[in-house]
Amino acid sequence: MPAPILVTKLYIPPLRPNIVLRPRLVERLNEGLAAGRKLALISAPAGYGKTTLVAEWLNTLTPRPSSGGRGYGVRVAWLSLDASDNDSVRFLRYFLAACQKIEPSLGANSQPLLEMPQFPPINAILDDLINELAALDAQHVLILDDYHVITNPQIHAALEYFIENQPAATHIVLTTRADPPLPLARLRARRQMTELRARDLRFTADEARVFFGLANLSLADKALRALDERTEGWAAGLQLAVLALQHQPDPAAFIETFCGSHRYVLDYLIDEVLKRQPSEINTFLTQTAPLPRFNAALCQAVTGNPAAADILVQLERANLFILPLDEMRGWYRYHPLFADALRLGLERADEATIHACAAEWFENQGHLHEAIDHWLAIPNPLQAVRLIDQLAPDLLRTGEAQTLLGWLNRLPKSALAESPELLSHQLLCFLMTGQPDAAREIAARAYASPSRSPDGRLLAMRSWFSAAMGDGETSELARLALEQLGDKDSFFHALALLALGSQYAWSANLTESSLVFRQTWELGRRMKHPFIALGGLTNLAFNLLEMGQLRESEALCRATFEEYVDSRGRPLPVLAILHAPLAAICYEKGDLDEAQNLAERGIVLCQRLFSNEIMGGDNEITLARIALEHGDLEKGFDLLRGVTRSASTRGMTVVVYKMALAEAELHFLLGDLSAAERKLREVESLTQPELSKSSRMTAHLRARLLAASGKTAQALEILQELEESNLADGALRRWMGVSLTQALVYQQIGEIARSRRIFITALQLAAAEGYRSLFFPHPGRDTRALLEAARPNAPEFVDSILSVKSALAESPSAPIEGLPDPLSEQEIRVLKLIVAGKSNAEIAAELVISVGTAKWHVHNVLQKLGVGNRPQAIVRARELGL
Repeated sequence: MPAPILVTKLYIPPLRPNIVLRPRLVERLNEGLAAGRKLALISAPAGYGKTTLVAEWLNTLTPRPSSGGRGYGVRVAWLSLDASDNDSVRFLRYFLAACQKIEPSLGANSQPLLEMPQFPPINAILDDLINELAALDAQHVLILDDYHVITNPQIHAALEYFIENQPAATHIVLTTRADPPLPLARLRARRQMTELRARDLRFTADEARVFFGLANLSLADKALRALDERTEGWAAGLQLAVLALQHQPDPAAFIETFCGSHRYVLDYLIDEVLKRQPSEINTFLTQTAPLPRFNAALCQAVTGNPAAADILVQLERANLFILPLDEMRGWYRYHPLFADALRLGLERADEATIHACAAEWFENQGHLHEAIDHWLAIPNPLQAVRLIDQLAPDLLRTGEAQTLLGWLNRLPKSALAESPELLSHQLLCFLMTGQPDAAREIAARAYASPSRSPDGRLLAMRSWFSAAMGDGETSELARLALEQLGDKDSFFHALALLALGSQYAWSANLTESSLVFRQTWELGRRMKHPFIALGGLTNLAFNLLEMGQLRESEALCRATFEEYVDSRGRPLPVLAILHAPLAAICYEKGDLDEAQNLAERGIVLCQRLFSNEIMGGDNEITLARIALEHGDLEKGFDLLRGVTRSASTRGMTVVVYKMALAEAELHFLLGDLSAAERKLREVESLTQPELSKSSRMTAHLRARLLAASGKTAQALEILQELEESNLADGALRRWMGVSLTQALVYQQIGEIARSRRIFITALQLAAAEGYRSLFFPHPGRDTRALLEAARPNAPEFVDSILSVKSALAESPSAPIEGLPDPLSEQEIRVLKLIVAGKSNAEIAAELVISVGTAKWHVHNVLQKLGVGNRPQAIVRARELGL
């Protein structure tokens, strides 16, 4: 289960009593908000009062009825960041939780995505949030406090994306000790940013005078000026000076000796302050300083002091740099600089004892995340590893791979090297966070170690790599892994099963492959683990499709879509992986519109869950085939080549082979034999003889090319062998394809009766299950005459095939008078949405495609219309009567 949300991180700090109000800075922030600027950046070193200033400003923006009487004038969300928020999933979870303080429904559709096993791209989540924020009728402010703790480039990129696309009513405020890697220069040039820096936050002499007056300290102007010069208006320095001066008999003399850098000033003042505290308080402060956050019970456990609760109240009243983290005053933290100074008085062994005590306390309370952080701070790798092993399965299941990877990276290298379990977790984390090269490098070192005995988890990972790369060790590795793994290692158990099933499928053993995939599906259902269950079912559905069992494959997929829904009946995000087989099924049936919608939506949803390449490019293959039917050839080839480029960089040989095979098939259907020959040579270079399925698919293409070049005898000899092997394999879909090619070859050489007999047999088998697209006429596969001749044997089925092709021929992709380069059916849809005034994001949402794909379509539409912008496109569309 994911760690619970700490509501203290969403707590807006209250306006403290007796603070110096700073209207000149509040006005600057108000100006930026009123001007509709995207960002307010408050950047200064620690102790300059950044958080206090924002709290003061927010106090002036207390929600109030708007002039229209609807909602509230300004709504506010606050998120206090810490180093653990560098995990992208955790950051998103808290970011959405903060936004729900503005409107409880915000992010409701996106939150389930964060519980998926693979980290979803942040931008995909943000698109939904941006649209929801845009629908609000109130101005809203999002504060990210202490943003300097964020070092994850993914989060920086996501925030940049959010700022670039945020609604006009959204205003972001960042408090930070260092400028973030955001396009600040661009925002500055466009006057989209308010900036407050150390020079702005420095206390003026008048503000310092008020500050000391509130502390009941009366200083002469000369002394105030001297203190101002030495502290340079640094709020923390002034506050520490107040504490020190309260016990100085001669304040002026003290100020005269008060000098040095900020760090030395801090050390000196802390020393002066602590000297004035009772020994019990000093001991308490020192013993609790290593704790990032604490409550009375934790303090009592660490210090052994039963008066911990009373001391915390006393510290807050004395303003000793202790900050409440919730409205109930249950949890606190020290000012970081104060805590740093306090820790200077601790021996290393004493600090380790404090961390160990805190770790045990958090573990007893069930807060294992915090316990691990304390064990790693000592460090005590044995205790950390013990808890990491407990949490790892849940973290992997809920997609918090970056949290797990962060812990693993903090462990000593020796601890990782000696633990197959930790190495396997690290490998899986790298895969799930899109770092396959790092995973491969670690895997190579782990596998090469002569001292390491085989481990089930590592063997499972090796089998997965082997299957993705298409080498010959997959089956043996997967079997060895399964012998050693128990059901508790669900992810690794499933990886081994999927690798074994895949190897069986490529070895043309569909029966065994399907048994393994059913086992994976049932394992996932038994464990109530949707990702494992649907991973098995997706592969099973493709197998059934290949085995000629289209109806069963479709029934399983559609029933599962009904089963995996949330409490409100909405599909769970993990169903994204089931879009690929269902899209392929719909294409086989000739339901091209549904197939296209499923495939396009599948790509978008899979990109939210994980890298789309994990699906093997099956959605892109379906879309490329549909693009061919619509005459949009460039789109089809671009889709396949895009997957090829990505898979090549990741060493996914099997995916590269599938894309090359699909591209060669498109060239054959088009009748472009020279291009087909070139691509076939590439396919043959990628074909692995030991994988029977690939050898047979490649041989089928070679037979078609031989027949097209007049070498029919050689073609028929190959086809006869393929007919027998496909029947033996139970691959009836491939058998039907071979029979169709045989019928066309016999028709070519004039053996009409034999041609029709073979064709009718295949057609009747296809009709029973609904395979239509296999028989679509194309220049390189002209089935029209055979279909007409076979019509009496399956009239309704033949008519349904020809009606689909007829509808395609009459579709809007045909040339339009006055428009030499025709618009595809999808481009017609895009143009209608342009005319309706829809943005790229709205077009993407309407057509269930990515924003990038929408931009690509819009670009093509403008180019084909011969215009340079949207208004011109609308005029041109009306001229053409579109």
